[in-house]
Amino acid sequence: MIIGAKENFNPLSSKGRLSFFAFAWTLLATVVVNLVIYALIRGALIHARAELDKKSTVIFYVVWFLLATLGFRVTSCCFIKRWSDILAQENIGRPLRALIRFSLLSPLLGFPLALATLLFFPQSPMNDVTDGGSKSGILLFLVGFLALTVGFSCFLPNSWFGLERIQFRESSDAYAPGFNDGKNPFPSEALVKPLLAVATPVLRYLAWVGSDFLRTRMLSQAVGNNAATLCVEKMGFIRVEVQDCYFKNLRKMSTQTPMVSPYFALYFETEYRKAAVKPTEDGSAAMAGIANGLLMISNLIELLEPGPIYIERAHLLKPSFLLHAFGSPEFPLVEAGQDIQRLAIVDKLLPIISTQVESIRSIMKSVGQMVGPDEVLVQSELRDIDIRIQAIRKDPLMIGSSKRD
Repeated sequence: MIIGAKENFNPLSSKGRLSFFAFAWTLLATVVVNLVIYALIRGALIHARAELDKKSTVIFYVVWFLLATLGFRVTSCCFIKRWSDILAQENIGRPLRALIRFSLLSPLLGFPLALATLLFFPQSPMNDVTDGGSKSGILLFLVGFLALTVGFSCFLPNSWFGLERIQFRESSDAYAPGFNDGKNPFPSEALVKPLLAVATPVLRYLAWVGSDFLRTRMLSQAVGNNAATLCVEKMGFIRVEVQDCYFKNLRKMSTQTPMVSPYFALYFETEYRKAAVKPTEDGSAAMAGIANGLLMISNLIELLEPGPIYIERAHLLKPSFLLHAFGSPEFPLVEAGQDIQRLAIVDKLLPIISTQVESIRSIMKSVGQMVGPDEVLVQSELRDIDIRIQAIRKDPLMIGSSKRD
């Protein structure tokens, strides 16, 4: 074999071919470099995020993305050139290139792709071929092996993919009457699980955001159209009957299947609150207005706090080791997106919440005598809200509660 005529050792080029040993050594070196880069960037990034050093955090995310993109380019070119050699073609077609790149980005398909590629070692029963008919068989083997992995994923534990609570349909079944003439738009878990297991981290994140929108909107419509069914239970807060039907059911739904973003819940909770709370004038009504105001603030703060209504970002990226080894550039995109979302919503919402708290304090000064002994409950709730606000200001990215992957 004339190496110069057959093999292309340029790591950034996808043209040409790589023999088995050239592929194995190139892949091994790339994996080691990718993992070292990830470990170094991760350590520096965690420190910058903990210190709330926004400038350094942005720099580390950009550097991570650029280096990961470079590492992924080398990895994908390595696989593409190896499959060119396996198929005895100078350049493989675009569909196969796209399949290879997607598989390397997928938490589920990266391993079977690597295994199928390594099966074509020297003296293997699955030797490189030169005739067209055998090439079709090789491609059928690759696609079938990947498809078999997708089918096998249905029987794997949900925890392997961070999908322990993925019952989109089940968590929203109670509210389907308020959406699309009673039809639940979500497919069953049996279909959703393999789809999200195959999906790349960015696609999984976007799919989860889409489910957040559909479920919170569905619930909002259900509360408006089926209040007689969903809102029959009387709810109290600091010994006052309040309207909290939307958030109560939102908490139930999201505890069963969590959200990734508070944006849509914030919007629909605000819309519900505008329609539910009516202005009042007498003493008991003043207390009712204060209670509803405090409850709204408490709900908004809960949407900014860590808890069972949110999925940990690490779950969106499972399983992660092989993706880090291949240099997936989607990890910094998802993590940076989560941080940007958190900081933006905290910076926007906390001043509004603080203003509302001060407004309630002013009201309490003027109606304190009318409220009577319940003033103690109000002041206690205000102190609790102050503590929760300070906790969010201290750790807006929820680093203290995050489970790192």
